[in-house]
Amino acid sequence: MDYGTQLVALCVVLVVTIEFFQYRRVKLLSTELFEGFLGLSIFCIVCDIGCIYVSFHPQYFSILINRIIHQFFFASLSLMAFYVFIYIDLRGRKVKNYSTLELLLRAIPLIIAILGILFGDINYSFSVKGSYSYGTLVNIVYIMSATYCVMAIAALAYAVKNRHLVVKYDFIFCFAAWLFIAIYQYLVPTASLISLAIALIVMFVYISFENSKENEDKDIHFLLSRNAFEMVIDELFGENKNFYVICFSMQNTTSLRSTYSLSTCLDCIAKSVKSIPDFSNRNIFRISEFSFGFILFSKDELTDWSARYKVSDKALLIDDSSIQPTYFVSAVECPTSADNAESLFSLISFCQSHYEAQNDHSVLIVDKEIADKRNYILSVERLIQRAVDEDGFYVVYQPIINTKTNRCESAEALVRLKDSKSFGFISPEVFIPVAERRGLISKIGDQVFSKVCQFIKDNEVEKLGLKYIEVNLSGIQIADPSIPFRLHRTVKSYGLDPKMINLEVTETALVRSGKVALDNMEKLKSFGYKFSMDDFGTGYSNLSQVAAVKYDLVKMDKSLIWPAFEPNNEQARTIMIACIKMFHTLGISIVAEGVETAEQAEVLATNGVEFLQGYHYSKPVKDDKFLEFVQDFNKTRIVNVAEAEATSDSAAYADL
Repeated sequence: MDYGTQLVALCVVLVVTIEFFQYRRVKLLSTELFEGFLGLSIFCIVCDIGCIYVSFHPQYFSILINRIIHQFFFASLSLMAFYVFIYIDLRGRKVKNYSTLELLLRAIPLIIAILGILFGDINYSFSVKGSYSYGTLVNIVYIMSATYCVMAIAALAYAVKNRHLVVKYDFIFCFAAWLFIAIYQYLVPTASLISLAIALIVMFVYISFENSKENEDKDIHFLLSRNAFEMVIDELFGENKNFYVICFSMQNTTSLRSTYSLSTCLDCIAKSVKSIPDFSNRNIFRISEFSFGFILFSKDELTDWSARYKVSDKALLIDDSSIQPTYFVSAVECPTSADNAESLFSLISFCQSHYEAQNDHSVLIVDKEIADKRNYILSVERLIQRAVDEDGFYVVYQPIINTKTNRCESAEALVRLKDSKSFGFISPEVFIPVAERRGLISKIGDQVFSKVCQFIKDNEVEKLGLKYIEVNLSGIQIADPSIPFRLHRTVKSYGLDPKMINLEVTETALVRSGKVALDNMEKLKSFGYKFSMDDFGTGYSNLSQVAAVKYDLVKMDKSLIWPAFEPNNEQARTIMIACIKMFHTLGISIVAEGVETAEQAEVLATNGVEFLQGYHYSKPVKDDKFLEFVQDFNKTRIVNVAEAEATSDSAAYADL
């Protein structure tokens, strides 16, 4: 009587079990199967030891007890064979669950084995070399186990063919070892190597798939890794379950990294995680470099959690420094808003870049409406990329009227997408920010600038009375050290005078771009270009900045003008007039944007605004329509002036 093999196998399984349960486990169906598999393995090995013991001590046990112990052993062995097949089959399937019919079909060999265990006969053989059992019961169980082994190999081959699973050398080694043990056990029935095979299976599955330690994040050990998160959501998507992904995205990482270090950001995340209610009872994942989150499974659970959650808004003490991280918190509804992992990560990234962190601990519920907006933006991105590659932009011009001469003497060049069929008209307010995020704005700017220069040259606009064309520069463009030379090279290639170009820069873009932008402006001014501050009244409204930069023009935004013409809004009118007087005191001319009525035009002109731009005169139009407008508008004004002068001369002659 020798228990050596069984005791070694039992020790191996116990060590694996202890190691497995001491780390956080990912809540996957395969992991739950493995948990049951560990318990079943221990039970089966104990039963194997029991079978040997009762076989060598028949004087203490009746035939019925002996049979029952062997039945328990073979039943657990049959269940283990079933578990191994189901585990491998599920690991290789894209959909990680079964319908009732699918599960029933896979359980047929197990059902046959259970019937054989209950009603089959079993006999025992004893010799000096050892003991073993044989009979119908034993044969059925062995045949069933072999059947599941073949089915497991077939499932494995199918998974490899469909690229749902990658076969590594440990698969081949494990199956080769099983085959060797099975053949040896059949040839030498007294060897009793079944427990060894069980231990081998447990070790193989644990090392290859279920090592809980491998699911830990490498930087923050009490978080689960991004890979673990992907496995969980892939399974949930495969099961078509409803769930919510709660994601915390750190917003001020750039400033923290520049002031402190990457490790400081990670320390902030680690301390912030511990401020989440019940964090120790949840699987919390590292979703990206500076974001973490977890999963909820019902709207009620989300409502309850969001009502009481709080990531610490107090400054954290890290390495003797007081640091206050800010987080944007979102809850992505799946599969309504995202139906696969790629879509989910894209949606999380979209929300991080389009929404700001909230100070009131509110959670943005990312529903289908936001997902549709993301899909629209992604489509616009593809459209913009195609437009950049295939010359898909054109320029329109909005006239600017000189209130002193009552003539159209300039215009603002505005970019438009040629493709208006795919998604209808797409406003620059939509596609310009998208182009900036995709890093395409400089290419678009260069194309637009070249088209404007071509327009000025081809149409000899100076002869029409136009003194310059205004061209917008984005914050990214004005901060590019190469922009002065690129623009000047383009202007010179068309043989134009730099005075024909007036460059518009928003005050917000200039403040954010810093010293590089100011240096670029000075360089361009030295080449002969003029500058306008665009959209005054919508950004920082830093008056000292206006004086320091020395703009040639300031464009007052409609948000500063329109309220001044509302009934009983004297305060707004007072502010507008005060701004006009201030700029005149600084020696800066003014362009009023958004002029839509004759009243607005008259009041602004009366208060000394030099230039007017808006739908009262013309909407932005294509180049040919713009040229027609300039000719007609200026010709009419010449006629009117001539008539006025003739009338004045006649009146003077009559007085004489």
